[in-house]
Amino acid sequence: MGHSLAEITADSKRFAELLAGPHPLMPYSGIRRTWLYQPWDRNMVPAYILAVPVGGTQTFVLPDFVQFPGIVNDKGTQQNWPNETLHTIANNLAENAKYLKKCWSELHKGGTPKSRLRSGVLGDGGELEGKTLIICASGPSLAGNLKEIARARLEGPDVRVMSVNRAATAVKSDYVVILERWCPEAWRTEAVFELQKDAKLIIAPQAHFALPRAWKDPENIYWGRIAMGNFPDLNWLTMMDVAASTSAASAIRVGYELGARKIILCGFDYAAEFESFPAMAELSEAVHDGRAAALHLLSEHVRDDKTAEAKTLAERVIKTDEEIDKKNCCLAWRAIKFYFDQDFKDTEYYNRDARFMAWFPAKALDGHMVGVVYELLECAEKTKCVLGCIESGSDCVCINASMGGVLDWRGVDGKAAHPPMSLAEALAWRT
Repeated sequence: MGHSLAEITADSKRFAELLAGPHPLMPYSGIRRTWLYQPWDRNMVPAYILAVPVGGTQTFVLPDFVQFPGIVNDKGTQQNWPNETLHTIANNLAENAKYLKKCWSELHKGGTPKSRLRSGVLGDGGELEGKTLIICASGPSLAGNLKEIARARLEGPDVRVMSVNRAATAVKSDYVVILERWCPEAWRTEAVFELQKDAKLIIAPQAHFALPRAWKDPENIYWGRIAMGNFPDLNWLTMMDVAASTSAASAIRVGYELGARKIILCGFDYAAEFESFPAMAELSEAVHDGRAAALHLLSEHVRDDKTAEAKTLAERVIKTDEEIDKKNCCLAWRAIKFYFDQDFKDTEYYNRDARFMAWFPAKALDGHMVGVVYELLECAEKTKCVLGCIESGSDCVCINASMGGVLDWRGVDGKAAHPPMSLAEALAWRT
């Protein structure tokens, strides 16, 4: 989007004073701040930025999430998705069309609580204004908090619970956020629908159609849009995308918009229980060459009907292979528990996804060793940016109670930083 030389020169002078002043977003360890120039309105907006480019592109997260660059009504992100994914989205949309009645904006009255930005305008509060919201993701550490979450929901008059994806199978909730287009069968059994029969389902049109079809109360389904630019008929739905690429981060944004005064994260591990094991190392080029030569010679013996020579050579090759196998091992790592209730080997797709194969060890917040991959670390850093935006632009306190993971979010209470803490400590933390 080009402008005249005079306009750009004027912009440069206009922003000099702005850039020299204090940055409006609060500083957090491990998160970089920047200003982002928006060519459509020639204004600078504050943003957090991931220090390392992801997939060759830089990732920005803005406090006014709706204005994230590239996520606009006439242009989404699907143009980069494979045809199989587009087919899945279109198929789910066709099946979901009859259920698209309520936008999730009805839950936050088309705006946000006072002192929170949405489209640059201060709005009214949502139905969680002033309340504590426990958001449950499905990391391994969730298992140790299930009883306390249930007790807090029953005994705390201002405590509400939101479950994300697989967590809905175990946590009775006030809100369920499921945005996945594949939505495994384990997330949508009759037992799950019965457990969540009174909960409000917050969902996207591309999510698996079996979910809204079987929801106990059709009037308790609220829809939002995530980068659905290829389907302009859905533009009446409010955007939920927070440029953090995970359902969990979108759920955080939903809780923020609905007005929660305190958000507590459980099961946001971005890590897995894992173990080490001996694996075959890559064979050297010399070994490959030697094997090829031996097999070539063996084929010649067979061709020339030299049975004795062929048998002797075959036995040597087998013995050599056995010796190489004994010496050619390396230490490798694999996940053994990806979800709070399911072993990695039993997952329906993660165990076939190349992003979740190369595990390496890291220390969790509670001190024990867990396994991580780059994909999970990237998502954890994006989530930190989202939490930073929420605390910078509102009076909401965000606390990480996922002590068994690697999300090292150190938010603030007033002007004092607080560490990650247990769920009991988080519930007692003043707001």
